[in-house]
Amino acid sequence: MTRPHSSPSSPRLLLVSEPASAGVASCVRTLAGAASAELGKVTVVTSHGQLPSELSAAGIPTIAIASRTRAGWISAARSLVKEQSTQYDVIHLHSTFAGVAGRLGVAHDPCVVYSPHAWSFYRGGKFSRTYTAMERLLASRTDRFVLASMAEMRSLAEVHPGAIERAEVIPNGVDTDRFRPPRAGTCKDIDILCVGRLCRQKGQDLLLRAIGHVAPSANVVLVGTGPDRRNLANLAIELGLENCRFVGQVGDVRGYYERARVCAFPSRWDGMSLALLEALACGSATLASDVAGTDEFDSALLRVESDSVDALARGLQRLLDSAELCQRLGAAARCKIEAEYSLTSYIARHLSMWRAAADS
Repeated sequence: MTRPHSSPSSPRLLLVSEPASAGVASCVRTLAGAASAELGKVTVVTSHGQLPSELSAAGIPTIAIASRTRAGWISAARSLVKEQSTQYDVIHLHSTFAGVAGRLGVAHDPCVVYSPHAWSFYRGGKFSRTYTAMERLLASRTDRFVLASMAEMRSLAEVHPGAIERAEVIPNGVDTDRFRPPRAGTCKDIDILCVGRLCRQKGQDLLLRAIGHVAPSANVVLVGTGPDRRNLANLAIELGLENCRFVGQVGDVRGYYERARVCAFPSRWDGMSLALLEALACGSATLASDVAGTDEFDSALLRVESDSVDALARGLQRLLDSAELCQRLGAAARCKIEAEYSLTSYIARHLSMWRAAADS
């Protein structure tokens, strides 16, 4: 079978994403909407959850794979991509498991684009070498890499130097009109805010222990849902953090950023957190661990050693003790986001990349 004819200016696009919620899903939602408006034909393959519901409501064709295990999802997605790949000019795979399924299943005709959203081997642990070998093998099945940061580019160079010529960095973007600094005089009644999926990757357990060391009576708010919700709530009780609240998933997180004295992102690994960009766009005083992507904001946030309670505690203490430092970091953060991380640029660069990919 051959790929159906389409204009290079309007390539037929298939987006594949195993995550159906949180950051990766948010990126795919944004890109699917832009592709639908600008390119015409776009279909999304994902899991059951929030993403397919939102896309279907917007009239974007979506296939939600039901599976109890990731292995089952990968197998089903691989078969689906293999069956439908000749109907598209570009297949853009988002995150590790979509990257595995798509690159194993795709036919030879479409251009295959892969965005890891944090390399699989960043997880570390006993499977780190396996993930590295997997990414090295699958690189030969990838026509283009779209990476969120220069840190991800450096990692690709270490794993597969020959793939660098097929890679480009398109940093995540944030709506700078929607996420902006609060009005002067806004009440800062949240001492420490953490926004993100409640899971080991995001490191909220480290943050709670750090707060227990330096500010046990602080007003703390954690926004998000995830598998570690109950364990984290129990840890907060164990540490005596009586003013720690878990508010779950919220419809509009802007009010939380506006009310926070400090925003903390203690991830053990990451690609480029959308919540981090939102906080920076709001001019928040931000503490982040030194994972991929945060090195690009050295003057706009306070970076500390990752996976370290002591480092987080020292960083929190510095910010809580210095209103001047918080103000200086917040102003620099807003300027950095406006200059380099707008949502408009993120969308435009993807549209250009897809068109070039289809024409290559």
